[in-house]
Amino acid sequence: MILSLLLAACSDKPPTGFVLVVAGRVVDEADDGIGATITLGTPEGEVVAIAQSSASGDWSTAVYGDELLGNELVALYDAPGSAQGRARYLLNLRSPTMHELDPGPWQTWQASERRLPTMQLAADAEEGEADIRITTLLGERVPGATIEFRRGWNADSASPAQTQAIADDVGELSLLAAPGWWTARVLPGPTSGEARFGVFCSPGGSIATTTGVVPPLEPVWLTAALTWAPHPLDLDLHLTAPLKGGQAGEDGSGTYHLWAGDPRHPENTSADAEAEMLRTDADGEGPESLVVVDPPDQGESRLSVLDNDNVSDSTSTQLGHGRAQVQVWLQDQDPAYYTVSPGEIATLWRPVEIEDDVTYEVETFEIGVQPDDAAQF
Repeated sequence: MILSLLLAACSDKPPTGFVLVVAGRVVDEADDGIGATITLGTPEGEVVAIAQSSASGDWSTAVYGDELLGNELVALYDAPGSAQGRARYLLNLRSPTMHELDPGPWQTWQASERRLPTMQLAADAEEGEADIRITTLLGERVPGATIEFRRGWNADSASPAQTQAIADDVGELSLLAAPGWWTARVLPGPTSGEARFGVFCSPGGSIATTTGVVPPLEPVWLTAALTWAPHPLDLDLHLTAPLKGGQAGEDGSGTYHLWAGDPRHPENTSADAEAEMLRTDADGEGPESLVVVDPPDQGESRLSVLDNDNVSDSTSTQLGHGRAQVQVWLQDQDPAYYTVSPGEIATLWRPVEIEDDVTYEVETFEIGVQPDDAAQF
């Protein structure tokens, strides 16, 4: 089910409709929570709600709608001493839990909740910097790639690009631009397709080199790539997807589990793989990448990232500090990306689930997940 809302002003609530409680967190460059004003609006610029985060950075507010129309929410983040942040969110909800409300006589409302990714704000300055490298799914450098940059996290590809750059002969470049989040769009090349990924510009110099991954020209049902900051941390990309024909599988779950420890499906067959890991990386910054050539059976397909170094630590924040990013290509849809929320106590991050070719940004965090237990993914 997709819950898409025509957003309306809170003071003009009609007798019936939906209320979506959106919540999130705001942090600075050190990943510490900060107080900020969050202005939520439509892509056309209509303000629909204003929230204030606490000193810990946490915030929540209700957004109202009266029809199942529209699907985007634009947020502006303002905090003293920080450059303004901008983000674009898609409001698809994964199996939402609906609660009926009774706001007054002759009014009936239903409510659901949606947690948004944590927004990181850069220090206010005239200019920031980010170092970027472009690679293939196999980690090979892509020289001469052309990259467009749009201001904000998950900026709309249809909006005009504010700057453009070309990678050098080893696939590297530096972005000098306003501090904060930018969306990079790699234009298709002679041997590679289009890509989108997030870039954080810091006025104090790049926090870490951002790796952007490009896919081959020929699309498959699903391609995904995981990158993270270049320091010793073993992050693993996992996929669980329904088996064809409703088969139960060895563990009885009805799904197959693709990861570094089980990199091919089906196993032990000379036939072409339906899905496989293309690259794994135990101690670098990625990419880890996978492809699903044949669409799985109907049901949920889940992409997850596991901190393999800290699976037994119930208080670890290393995953959230690892600058992990997942890029996704689903058939002929626009490329998408997801960045991990800083500061989360977690060893597993699930940014997205897919069902019937619809992506749901779930932003789920868990602890105590074992890498070889498919049922936990």
